Amino acid sequence: MPPTHIAKNNPSSFIIGDVHSGIITRKKERRDYAKMVANEELLQFERNQVWELVRKPPHANIIEGLDFGETFASVDRLEAIRLLLSYACFRRFKLFQIDVKSAFLNRYLSEEVYVAQPKGFIDSVHHDHVYKLRKALYGLKQALITWYERLCTYLLQQGYRRGSADQKMFIYRQGTDFLIVQIYVDDIIFGGTSSDYVEQFVAQMKGEFEMSMVGELTFFLADPRTSHLHSAKRILRYISDWAGCSDDRKSTSGGCFFLWNNITTWFSKKQNSVSLSTVEAEYIAVGSRCSQLLWMKQMLDEYGVTQSSMVLYCDNLSAISISKNPVQHSRTKHIDIRHHFIRELVEANFISLEHVQSAFQLADVFTKPLDVTTFEGLKASVGVCQRHV
Repeated sequence: MPPTHIAKNNPSSFIIGDVHSGIITRKKERRDYAKMVANEELLQFERNQVWELVRKPPHANIIEGLDFGETFASVDRLEAIRLLLSYACFRRFKLFQIDVKSAFLNRYLSEEVYVAQPKGFIDSVHHDHVYKLRKALYGLKQALITWYERLCTYLLQQGYRRGSADQKMFIYRQGTDFLIVQIYVDDIIFGGTSSDYVEQFVAQMKGEFEMSMVGELTFFLADPRTSHLHSAKRILRYISDWAGCSDDRKSTSGGCFFLWNNITTWFSKKQNSVSLSTVEAEYIAVGSRCSQLLWMKQMLDEYGVTQSSMVLYCDNLSAISISKNPVQHSRTKHIDIRHHFIRELVEANFISLEHVQSAFQLADVFTKPLDVTTFEGLKASVGVCQRHV
């Protein structure tokens, strides 16, 4: 049978590209792209004078993580971001986001740190040399704290005041107008009552750092995906309340905190000790959340919002009675003294503990398996709604 495929000798002018370049596969394209990105990053290092090529000092160890000094730098709490979002809604001002390019390359190191030349980019003449770091580098343990110290020093020099409850928040205030700056690693969220302050801050940052303006804040870190929904459903399988854990019989505490009508913090966590009754479990849950309320009060004070007394709702009348009764009862004397912290706050009128019917206890959505009707009702009450894309 004659072949069905007929070969043709096409002229070379019909061929797209260079006929002498050989076959280019997708794998090779990915390698070329990765090398191009790496070259751009190394050029960024040169522009920022991140390192210098030197002879390897005698007895110097090039292993990352050895002989480092202080390496800790706290990452901002996401509750602080949500608190700022709620406050911006209340005061009706817009929030913006900027991203600092190569943020970790903006601070000189005080220690001597040596790194090996990257594979594939070894100097052909000085192949036995190493890089001595002048500035912090990605992956270096000091990178985060050195970047924060650099940014903090600059903002303080520009007249900003650092928050006491949250060290990653800075406020610039003149009269009734203000600008709030919230730092999350190399992402910066800012906004205030004066558009002039916003423009001034952007100009200051562009003049000092290489940065890109993301624009008005519409979401932070990432949009929720289907994978997040699957993870949330998996967590719900483990929800329980008093003595719900079959292994150690510990109870689960749950709660949610609102600023005006906006939920800012929520939690569902197994307690550290075994509770002998539902009253004890509720009392421990209430007492353990006082620190969160005090932190929110301190943050509001930084914003200039005075909060005299905060309301904490509980659906157990006996737990409320224990918090208001300073007398040591035989049924409560075994409870760890740290859980009685709420008594002092109630007496000082920092917290007002009030009763709520179990049908309207919003925290149950975080601790109990509920029927569909109750779950949907509580879900709507905490502000969770269907997102239409």
